[in-house]
Amino acid sequence: MAQLNTRHIALCLAAAFALSACAGTGGQFGSDFATPGEGTGTGLQQSIDGLPPANGRIIGKGSVRVALLVPSSAQGFGALAAENFANAADLAIREFGEDTINIVVKDTAGSPQGAANATREALSEGAELILGPVFSNSVPAAAGVARPSGVPILAFSNSNSIASRGVNIFGFTPEPGIERAIRHAGETGSRSFAALLPNNALGTLAEAAFRQSVPRAGGRIVQVARYNYENDDPRVKAQEIGSLVASGQIDTVFIPDAGDIAPQLVTAVKQAVPQGKPVKFVGSGQWDDPRIFRNPALEGSIYAAPDRSGYNAFAQRYNAAFGKPPIRLASLAYDATSLLIVLSQNFPDDKFSQSRLTSRSGFKGTADGTFRISGNGRVERSLAVYEVTATGPQIVSPAATSFAQPTAAATGN
Repeated sequence: MAQLNTRHIALCLAAAFALSACAGTGGQFGSDFATPGEGTGTGLQQSIDGLPPANGRIIGKGSVRVALLVPSSAQGFGALAAENFANAADLAIREFGEDTINIVVKDTAGSPQGAANATREALSEGAELILGPVFSNSVPAAAGVARPSGVPILAFSNSNSIASRGVNIFGFTPEPGIERAIRHAGETGSRSFAALLPNNALGTLAEAAFRQSVPRAGGRIVQVARYNYENDDPRVKAQEIGSLVASGQIDTVFIPDAGDIAPQLVTAVKQAVPQGKPVKFVGSGQWDDPRIFRNPALEGSIYAAPDRSGYNAFAQRYNAAFGKPPIRLASLAYDATSLLIVLSQNFPDDKFSQSRLTSRSGFKGTADGTFRISGNGRVERSLAVYEVTATGPQIVSPAATSFAQPTAAATGN
């Protein structure tokens, strides 16, 4: 293995040929944030000795080729995300060795057809693994092209519903964080739960995870309320839940929604509860957001997310390298690229095989902490539980540093 600066080590070799690690993590948002377009490559053709010429920007000088599929020409936030993912991959290659892999950046424009075209082009150029796409609707299109060739995918989507053998969902999926936070609530006395859920895809995913997690935590579900964003519906539903808290039927309320709506919901519940009557609020990984963890209305609430220390260190190095802070999701590309470099350095004969990528011992990323990929393509992450305080989020239950057996959240059972 190449000599590495120990301050920047994200993954290192451990016993039994599993990868283990040396640092911690950040928070989590979803990654499906743009509108579909069309497109494939950049038209910039470059070459590396021993490999076919490639259309697109090439990062790194190694002999192992990887493609990075990002929505560079998409509308809205897509282009910013594409720039950040490419920069984060570049940073990982600088820190872990430029002579191990090369990454060809391919533009999908955020569309399924663009993802399929980019994947087809990447395979013709010798790509041994596909990083991306970013958007959930593009992943099946890329997978349809990559699967017959046996080339694995590490997608940055946050939807476990599209995971499968060889199509690995590396984004921050909501289910593990919900399970972790609900379990901690049960361990600290919560017994009767209600959920306030948006009437959208997040609400549907969150409800399924909530219904599975509460019984495992030793609790019972008293009420599940769904709200629409129109008129005053969220506040009305929150006050209805508050009346159940006031009557003693509920001691814990789960609210996965974030942004500006979560503080409003918490405030509305509290307004229906007599002063001094305890009620606990549990959020999702969407709460790892300054609008949430610095809001005094949410003090005492909990949520689960990666340990922020590793992400903060990554963000500082990114800022120093590129002159601006990264978006939160950029760390996904950094840890994924670091993983591929270390696998290539240590297992050149089967570096991206199913058995290597799905090591039961897992991996530790510098930016987002310990993770492992299951055989069905779902990524399990080791998460800390945070409490919202007046001075910011504080860890009340640290993230585990290693894995034992796969959990239900990882396996989907």
